[in-house]
Amino acid sequence: MLSRDKTPVSKLTDNNNLSVCSLREAMHIYAKNHVGYFCRSIAKGINNITSSGSSNLVTFRKKRKIMERMEDNLLKYKKSKDPQAEAELSVIFKNIDTDTLIAICSKLPKKQMEMLCNTANPYKLAEQSRVKLIVAKASSENIKGTDGNYLLFLKKDDKKLQVHFKRKESIVIYLIYLLDKYKNDTVDTLMIHSNEELFIKLFDKIYDDGDGRESFKKMKSRCDDKGKIQQGQLKHCYSDIRESISDVCTQLDELPLPFVLMSPQDHLAVLKANVFITKEILDLV
Repeated sequence: MLSRDKTPVSKLTDNNNLSVCSLREAMHIYAKNHVGYFCRSIAKGINNITSSGSSNLVTFRKKRKIMERMEDNLLKYKKSKDPQAEAELSVIFKNIDTDTLIAICSKLPKKQMEMLCNTANPYKLAEQSRVKLIVAKASSENIKGTDGNYLLFLKKDDKKLQVHFKRKESIVIYLIYLLDKYKNDTVDTLMIHSNEELFIKLFDKIYDDGDGRESFKKMKSRCDDKGKIQQGQLKHCYSDIRESISDVCTQLDELPLPFVLMSPQDHLAVLKANVFITKEILDLV
């Protein structure tokens, strides 16, 4: 049985966890919408709100040339993921705080707003996505780096790509979420630290040369001999999951939102019907 977090959502979230997507995903989202109108809304919204005297908003006076190239850069990014365009867009988007972005989006026409919401909503994207998540036994030609006996693939139409995680623990954590999605009609926040036995079973099944119990200990925060908190590796695993899954989604020309975990409080939005897990892994639950 998978263990869930019973803490109220209000106590789980903080300013760092409230963002719904990464900067790169945000640019991908905006590039899929009517770029010109959105660019004008960004510029107009920034100017209007900044002129109101708010002290914590970034002005674009020193970035005027970059602002003028925003529409062209979004079109370049949409077409070819141009790195220079991405770098200039990052200058703009990194300095738009949440309040400003909400204000800008609220000024969009209704149809534009609906399109933006549908594109930024991982559950809406999951309903439209043709991507399937496949957990299968590894073959010798697939294994490299931290790969083990079982691998994760993303398949879109005839294109099937393997996800190569940088950390061994990452695929184990991701599988815990996938198993929960596969086994249950409704899902909620999971506590990885409360799923120790499942983690150990999965780790030892995937890696012949590993020690699931020892690996689990390394993920947990703990106190050293002086009483100082030593952060575990769990947060690095979540970062690894986001980056590794996002890289494959980019190759599939797919927004990663339904397939990534933006924070430990999140769950996967991918449809249960698009999750395929080999019986050997299913039998561990």
